[in-house]
Amino acid sequence: MTEKEAIERIHSVYPTGCKNGLENMRALMGRLGNPQEKLTMVHVAGTNGKGSCCAMIERVLRAAGYKTGLYTSPYIEVYNERIRINGEPIAGDKLAALVESVWPAVEACEKDGVKITEFELGTALAFCCFAKEKVNVAVIEVGLGGRLDPTNIITPAVSVITEVGMDHMQLLGDTIEQIALEKAGIMKPGVPVVLGRQEKAARGVLLAAAKGKELPILSLTAENVREERTRITFDVAFGGERLKALTVSLCGRHQADNACAALGALLALKKKGFKIPTSAVRAGLADVHWPGRLEYFGRVLLDGATANYRLTQSVPDGAETLDRPSPIVPMKAVKNAVEQENLRRAHLADGIALTRFLRWLKCDAVRERATELSAAAKLEEYRRESADYLEPSFDPILAYGPHGAIVHYEATEETDVPLEAHGLLLADTGGHYRTGTTDVTRTVALGPVAGEEKRACTLVLRGHLALAAARFRAGVTGENLDILARGPLWDEGLDYNHGTGHGVGHILNVHEGPNGFRWRQSPERSEGSVLEEGMITTDEPGLYIEDAYGIRIESELLCRKGVKNEFGQFMYFQNLTCAPIDLDAIDVNALTVTERRWLNEYHAAVYETVAPHLTEDERVWLRDVTRAI
Repeated sequence: MTEKEAIERIHSVYPTGCKNGLENMRALMGRLGNPQEKLTMVHVAGTNGKGSCCAMIERVLRAAGYKTGLYTSPYIEVYNERIRINGEPIAGDKLAALVESVWPAVEACEKDGVKITEFELGTALAFCCFAKEKVNVAVIEVGLGGRLDPTNIITPAVSVITEVGMDHMQLLGDTIEQIALEKAGIMKPGVPVVLGRQEKAARGVLLAAAKGKELPILSLTAENVREERTRITFDVAFGGERLKALTVSLCGRHQADNACAALGALLALKKKGFKIPTSAVRAGLADVHWPGRLEYFGRVLLDGATANYRLTQSVPDGAETLDRPSPIVPMKAVKNAVEQENLRRAHLADGIALTRFLRWLKCDAVRERATELSAAAKLEEYRRESADYLEPSFDPILAYGPHGAIVHYEATEETDVPLEAHGLLLADTGGHYRTGTTDVTRTVALGPVAGEEKRACTLVLRGHLALAAARFRAGVTGENLDILARGPLWDEGLDYNHGTGHGVGHILNVHEGPNGFRWRQSPERSEGSVLEEGMITTDEPGLYIEDAYGIRIESELLCRKGVKNEFGQFMYFQNLTCAPIDLDAIDVNALTVTERRWLNEYHAAVYETVAPHLTEDERVWLRDVTRAI
């Protein structure tokens, strides 16, 4: 196995972690002989600074003459950075041999129905590597949270929790106290705990957790902190002596707090018999390197629209700050050829699920006494039939009747209503797949609909089709094209109070700039960029009549290059979404010949793409609902 093959093998396993507790990790390590039980380890959790803290602990231990292992995430340039021996990334041939030796255990787990995630595999590789290399101390950074993180199967020599903040709230909790409790999950009986600088609420939770287990608690405080461009100096009480003018070769006042957490861990190790002289502390901190975090280059590009307060306050004094949009944003927005192909696969899987769901809505939902919440659960059930499906890309919006007029309605136990055999259901949902992200809205007639509702659906559809069919010169922005979607509504003195479309991330945020369709720019958003080839933008006009109904039709459009001639480069959109539009909800006679052609072409493409993956009964139904009009 080559290094490249090994890394591809690592990336090939299930990508999501922190969902199934520690059972999977224990099963995998059990098959590998539990090498982690032979290691002396320092376990570091926290929201901010845990990587820097790990780097400092490792560097001081190395300066003291110990052989070290360091496991951190994510990597900056190459995967090998995550596993280090004596500060050096694992060599390619060693990584390949390691993956080859661990892989049979992964396959055995898979046979038993245990899906090993990429992070679990990486953690197992680190434990096996450190045991094989016979390191004196391994410094282990928690990946996410603490209590359910795969690293938490270890019993370390010392546990460290750096500053706790609001992170991964969808998994860890909505309050600082809930998140702190998750981080406190790394505390083990008899293992001393080091607490970095904490805000009051988090510190209270952490202290209570440690005292509840009767654990020794260490906290060090930096004094006389002096910040320079490329380093900081500070004083601190370290055991029985006071260390003055300690230098840390990292930028930012916050590194003094991270260094104190690291020193607390080193002090705990000293109490366990490790020989860590003051000279090693000074030498290690003065020579610590942690690339790609906060480094001084003389000028700092800081996007004032998105940078949080902590980042803005971390810029060293004297550095020139350039307040400009992040160059990373357009890089993410323009999907490359591989991402585009993967997105087509995601939309195919989503289209299969949506087709089955729409058939169920039209044929069975009312008979089965479905509600808004149970309908959302039914769609999730269909999506989970795909092996590539990960999770919803946002909380589903299933809004029946008057609820549809609430643009971002979310059904609860209190608001949930049954679906009835009349009126409109607005279904705005999406999925994260291993190959990409979807965001789709269809408005479905559950039975007879009023003439006003059908007229409104038709106006929305006409705008949706017009935007999807646009041909335009290179250099155009979404602001130039928004009128295509709103035009049919504006002609009737109607409108909707949201943007017509937004950029879509690739298994990231379902709403991502800088592209979008919006007739006027909002100061809170940056969606006015030129539409470039490879950008994905939603096409989602709507109409909302309070206390009556809501309508929205949404598909994802891929921007492509069209003809280039003496007039310039022209662009067009390719529709990625594969879900039929309900013909029962529209007045076909109100469509122009061109609009009928557009809709027929779209439905023909949906049938051709999705039908081969359906049962015969499902194909018959899809053929009917995508019939030419």
